[in-house]
Amino acid sequence: MKKLLFLLLCLPFLLGWSSDTGWDNPNTQVVGTELSVYTYYNNVTDDGSFNLPTSTDGLGVIKSGTTDLLSISAIFSVDKNGNTLLGTTSDSLSNHDEDGNLCIFDAGEGYATIKNRIGTTQNVKVIYYFQKE
Repeated sequence: MKKLLFLLLCLPFLLGWSSDTGWDNPNTQVVGTELSVYTYYNNVTDDGSFNLPTSTDGLGVIKSGTTDLLSISAIFSVDKNGNTLLGTTSDSLSNHDEDGNLCIFDAGEGYATIKNRIGTTQNVKVIYYFQKE
């Protein structure tokens, strides 16, 4: 079951996304009316950020880098209060707003924020499966 979930989360990354078709598609319906997916693919400047959907419980995958080689990656979870937990992760990731990292953290408003504090523009890809409250 864990391998199937991992494959489901990573499939879009394994199939590849075109680097010239930036997309941000919140609330694409996945299963029935309970599970949705938020996707994000765009360049994020240093100190730039974006928010995940509010008041959701979810699980996501993030990849980031400065070229087509996206060397920063993690599996993460977010609870309905915005608290974040990093699972499998690579260097330069933090679940706090911390300089020198790509940060996934509780923004204090019932949602999580993803913020680039690496020091250079990052190409960021996110797939976040969540249950709406």
